[in-house]
Amino acid sequence: MTEPALIVLVGRPNVGKSTLFNRLARRRKAIVHDRPGVTRDDVRVSVVRRGRAYELIDTGGLDEQTPDATIEARVQLRTRALVGEATAVLVVLDGNSGLTPADKVLVELVRKSGRPVLHLVNKIDHTGHQNRVHEFAKLGIETLQPVSAAHGTGIEEIWDWLGEHVDAPIVAARTGGTRRGARRKDDEDETEISDEAETVAEGETEAPAVEEEDRPVAFVLLGRPNAGKSSLLNRICGKERALVDAVPGTTRDALDIEIEHRGQRLRIVDTAGMRRPSRVIDDVESLAVGGAVSALGRADVAVLVIDGTSGLMDQDLRIAQLVWRRGRGLVVALNKLDLLSEKERAKQLEVIEERLPECRPLRIVATSGQTGAGVGALLKAATEVALVRRRRISTPELNRWISEVVERRPPPLTARKRPTRILYSTQTGTAPPEITVFLSQAEELPQAWLRHLILTLRVRAGWVGVPLKITERTRLRPPRPEAPARDRAGERLKTGPSRH
Repeated sequence: MTEPALIVLVGRPNVGKSTLFNRLARRRKAIVHDRPGVTRDDVRVSVVRRGRAYELIDTGGLDEQTPDATIEARVQLRTRALVGEATAVLVVLDGNSGLTPADKVLVELVRKSGRPVLHLVNKIDHTGHQNRVHEFAKLGIETLQPVSAAHGTGIEEIWDWLGEHVDAPIVAARTGGTRRGARRKDDEDETEISDEAETVAEGETEAPAVEEEDRPVAFVLLGRPNAGKSSLLNRICGKERALVDAVPGTTRDALDIEIEHRGQRLRIVDTAGMRRPSRVIDDVESLAVGGAVSALGRADVAVLVIDGTSGLMDQDLRIAQLVWRRGRGLVVALNKLDLLSEKERAKQLEVIEERLPECRPLRIVATSGQTGAGVGALLKAATEVALVRRRRISTPELNRWISEVVERRPPPLTARKRPTRILYSTQTGTAPPEITVFLSQAEELPQAWLRHLILTLRVRAGWVGVPLKITERTRLRPPRPEAPARDRAGERLKTGPSRH
């Protein structure tokens, strides 16, 4: 398949690149905030517009005043490199603050790259702001396109220019299937980790349709700050896709890559570290955590990355419980293996098994983002969990398994001292699997016995690392027919139509 055209957005900090990026992508992909320098990693999204394929890239702001040996300096080095890789560049200028010396440096940098470039004067929010565009004519630019990322004006003109100046591959129209980006029925964001969540912007309905079998297996890297998620992502893709730093909270936007592993397409999403809500320091971190929760809603499997040097913490348990409630598959990566002795590793694995009893049996892989140890096994485990999550068990086999469980350990008597019989069971859903059991009594099965049944079925069906939901129903008995009316002598009265 031909690679999409790379469209890179560059500009000074806080000129509205991320807002414009989200507007072009037609969904809220990049974090938007008034604080300069929020964007660090290059955020990417693939789109199809007017039958052509593009990959949009939002970048960190370029500022010549940034000190060396800082995260911001590394961000700018990445941005400069992306300009050289781009098919075309969109330079975003701030019409509100006007022309600055940094704008002149930026325009010259992009001009030297030799790439097709469109200069956008942002924040032209109404017709009274049009005069602001003329100030940027001092840069010697032939075409200046006024836009308002906040209000969506000038967006179609950008696509007109891209269609004329960029040789993007043509994509055949597709029909049917599941719309990419469509929210699943159980994708409502939960609030156990954070009160913020990403929302889908209006207009996303034009995203291309994707057949379920064509959709790559999606898994998301979750964990506490500094657990090593970004190092694992970089090791998986073989290059520095995400910034790695000892300072917690380096990753803010959810970053995704797509690779092929053993013939299977995989989409892997790196997310911001998730701390307890009481420890979230500001609204930027809250938005980042909300993005992680949103990424979980779009994933098949969550990889819980645990810092092996500190071990399993209460927050790790909360994240695992969130994954389980959301019906996603779960794989645990005990990371930083290179810093653990054999004895410490064995102890950590034992603790994880003990403290996640509701998730057993569970896939646990020891990994190291620094050395690459266990990365192949992690990809294999995540792929297998995603596939078994879609597994369906035949009704006869399922009822035979449940009968064997009941025979070995019958459910306790009800409050009325009556036995509860499971009359019939059938699998009513996949991804995650769901089973409906029909009972002889209106009372629910005891939770302890139900947990035993769920564990047994998960083992028998091979649903390792996959939550199983059981829905209980009582069989509705048909009402008894009314007795026919009789006369005083006991003769049955005729109730049919009379004959004349």
